[in-house]
Amino acid sequence: MYSNKEIIDGFCQNDQTIIKILYKKLHPVIMNWIKKNNGTVDDTEDILQEAFLIIIRKLKTEGLNLNCNFSTYFFSICKHLWFQELRNRSRVKLKEMQEFYWLANEVLEYDELEEKKLKLFLKQINLLEEKCRQLLLLYCKKKSISEIMKLMGFKNEQAVADKKKNCRKKLIKNLLNCKEYKELQNEILITY
Repeated sequence: MYSNKEIIDGFCQNDQTIIKILYKKLHPVIMNWIKKNNGTVDDTEDILQEAFLIIIRKLKTEGLNLNCNFSTYFFSICKHLWFQELRNRSRVKLKEMQEFYWLANEVLEYDELEEKKLKLFLKQINLLEEKCRQLLLLYCKKKSISEIMKLMGFKNEQAVADKKKNCRKKLIKNLLNCKEYKELQNEILITY
């Protein structure tokens, strides 16, 4: 495989050999990951194309100084693009994540640490009682309070608002008291 410098030079010189070899090497890995995360082969093609365009634009505008292997950097771009696409499609799990996912306040490269945060968050959501999970899910789907009231059999809208507030507090409390969360916070401090 090529070094980072050879790859960057290949992109700058539009070296089709290097680009095709990279594509062949990275395509199966990206496709496997996207398919595991509710995507299709067509989605993979779109994400790969967009990632290559991002690399080219970045090289033309500001240059590229990598502190990791090119394949790691490229994979993180693809993951970020796919998470953006899922958010745009309003997928349930990522809508939940978008609503409550305060573990990181800025867009970071999606790496192992990001995966740990997401898994911890989803684990804590799944530990909530069924009614809380259902209510928060409906809220994330942008259902109105009156719709939630009818769907879940609440007596009035205030009861829905109170239950939602309590469920969110419970989720936050569970996360903050979770041993894994505290360990993850330490890991984040060390990493960043």
